[in-house]
Amino acid sequence: KDSVSNLSFFMALNLQLRIGCRVGELKKLKWSSLTDNILVFQQKGGKERIVSLPEEMAEQIMEYKEELETMMETKLSKDDYIFQMRFDRKFGKQDKPFDTSAFNRKLKKLGEQLGIKKNLHSHQSRATFFTEGLDIGFSARDMAGMAGCTITNVERYDAGNLEKQKDIIRKQRY
Repeated sequence: KDSVSNLSFFMALNLQLRIGCRVGELKKLKWSSLTDNILVFQQKGGKERIVSLPEEMAEQIMEYKEELETMMETKLSKDDYIFQMRFDRKFGKQDKPFDTSAFNRKLKKLGEQLGIKKNLHSHQSRATFFTEGLDIGFSARDMAGMAGCTITNVERYDAGNLEKQKDIIRKQRY
């Protein structure tokens, strides 16, 4: 229905899966948050978290911006939010901010379309970032730094990995 909303959702999901950001952080991102492949997230308590993006990912975000501008028939300024839920052409502005509930509804619908029976929400896509990163060999410390959380939070995702638990049991020599 709303292609601006869908485009924003897929780019937000891509970022969440690749850099582990929270939906709350995504909501606050403005185009001024991205400079020279560096993305600056505003966190709780006024803290900033800086993520250095691979060049191809920064290019993908800029292509997304161009596509948004074409759909919205306007140029986006550094003060505009990166993720938009709807745009009102008549007034030339965003008329509905990106929100967590809308993100979760779209994620649930995507899961249903893909045949995933579980009720998906944004915490699960963030958890996927942690489990995938740990599975391919990144340290909990590196993952925590990138995602802006504690090492303990990252490790709890790993504790629920049933395949890893089986491996540990198989490798024990008792």
